[in-house]
Amino acid sequence: MIARLLDLLERPVTFVVGKGGVGKTTTAGGIALALADRGDEVRLLSTDPAHSLGDLFGAPADGPSPCTPRLILEELDAEGHARRRLHVLEPALAELIDRGTYLDPQDAASLLEGSLPGLDEIGGALRIQEILGEPGRLVVDTAPTGHMLRMLDAPSVVDGWVRVFRAMAAKADTVASALVGRAVRLTGEDALDELADTAAAFADGARDADFVIVTGPGEVVRAETARLREALTSRGCRVAATVAARRPGAEADLILSFQPGLSGCDALRSWIDGTGTGTAGEARGRGEGAGRAAPTEAGKRGAGDGGTAPTGRRSISLADILDRELVVFAGKGGVGKTTCAAAAAVLLAERGPVLLAGADPAGSLHDVLPDPPDGVEIRELDAEREMERFRDLYRGEVERAFEAVGLDRTARMDRDIVESLWGLAPPGIDEVVAVARLAETEDGEPRRTVLDTAPTGHFVRLLAMPDLAGDWVRRLLRLLLKYRALGGLDSPAESLVRFARRLRALQERLSDPSRTAILIVTLDEPLVQAETRRLLQRLDRHGLAAAAVVVNRTRRGGAWSPEDDAPAPPVFRAPEVEEPVGASRLRSLVEAWERTP
Repeated sequence: MIARLLDLLERPVTFVVGKGGVGKTTTAGGIALALADRGDEVRLLSTDPAHSLGDLFGAPADGPSPCTPRLILEELDAEGHARRRLHVLEPALAELIDRGTYLDPQDAASLLEGSLPGLDEIGGALRIQEILGEPGRLVVDTAPTGHMLRMLDAPSVVDGWVRVFRAMAAKADTVASALVGRAVRLTGEDALDELADTAAAFADGARDADFVIVTGPGEVVRAETARLREALTSRGCRVAATVAARRPGAEADLILSFQPGLSGCDALRSWIDGTGTGTAGEARGRGEGAGRAAPTEAGKRGAGDGGTAPTGRRSISLADILDRELVVFAGKGGVGKTTCAAAAAVLLAERGPVLLAGADPAGSLHDVLPDPPDGVEIRELDAEREMERFRDLYRGEVERAFEAVGLDRTARMDRDIVESLWGLAPPGIDEVVAVARLAETEDGEPRRTVLDTAPTGHFVRLLAMPDLAGDWVRRLLRLLLKYRALGGLDSPAESLVRFARRLRALQERLSDPSRTAILIVTLDEPLVQAETRRLLQRLDRHGLAAAAVVVNRTRRGGAWSPEDDAPAPPVFRAPEVEEPVGASRLRSLVEAWERTP
């Protein structure tokens, strides 16, 4: 099947995309190794913040693979790469800020340091654009759907930066030209041209690449796959093939069968050479009716039982853990976070109103719970829409403030600059803008919130974002103070102060274990558990602790293996059951969760 898939890949760049947990990394690794064994020079690049190439190949992913020197592995530090690329442009951009605004050089440097670097998606786009000019083949193992699409849209973010600085350049050029009596072009404008050219080159490269969508069985995965195909087509991207790399029963052009947890060159080559099982139609025929195992008798005990507690430790039941204002489900893509979050919301609704919120850009809560029971409200957080609403509010306040003092030509340029400053907002702030609204209760009535987060890498970024966004708000407020001599800018400043208060409330809520419980969902698979252990370490670095680990889709003997001397939160096993869609099946699922010793 891999050989047949290679025949469909006509272009030198291949993006392997799809919902988290469907097998993107293994599929990308198989494609890249097969190309290299065929004689091609290949680079396999991971742009997912939660990398697992090293786990797949059983070796560090920072150079030639242990399989063949023709295959180069790279797990991208996207934030660091973006910082290095943009650092060389900062002096020129700082010149534009200095000459085109009321900011002094120190303020300009502070604004650039806090805003431009730090976006995984833009760092990935910049690195891919660099590689496009190199010989050989490129295979990209991407982040899950929502954030992969944001990477494809990174050129529009860069264009936003360029518009901000061009507004500054326009004012600086006008002032300088008036002084010297001729047209003036600042060196910073060359940096703007370079940024714009980089964004355009990446956009062209993405449209000239092959996309392989990895999918799997089940209504939730099928629905997201359909949305992904539509999103790629609307962006002018070519879908070369849809493959299923996890289980039979999926709708795909090709079925690539393998056992979860493949690791090492021998295992990958064995999969490439001999375990493809036929066409999608044949695979669906074999897999039809082969549902997942039913819950065991032990798994049918109520969620409140808490299972069997370890000797000498207080029994902490699932009901105890879920008894919080905010319950957050996190973990690697594809482990069942959405299902677990929906199941918990159904259970909690028996005690009172519950908001079931999704922070993943590729949300699928409505696919899992199409008819919410009484007491459950579903809200897929639309980060882009929330950010646009906040941005429009800010721009409107700025426009009214400048109109109140009367606009001459220079003042209009100042207004354009102040309005456009949202283009320098730290990447990812749209996500925290959306999540921060959860800290507010619109009707004044208390209710529990269950949050289904984006996959690991972007969940960790969300944890750091309140601090980063707060720093940016403070920088923007200092800038507004510089412009206050124009009069009337109190209203935009007040909206920023209100936003800062929401950020602070969100940060306090997340860090208070009496108000928030973070549950990490994992699987009994080596690659997944390795990422889970890294996530627990990242939580600890942020001063947070997991309230529980949920080992999902377990068969007999399924377990969680924490690192020695690592924090050991309570562990629950969730049995593998037939696809849990709808309130009744979700209720049965959560009742079958079992506390392990």
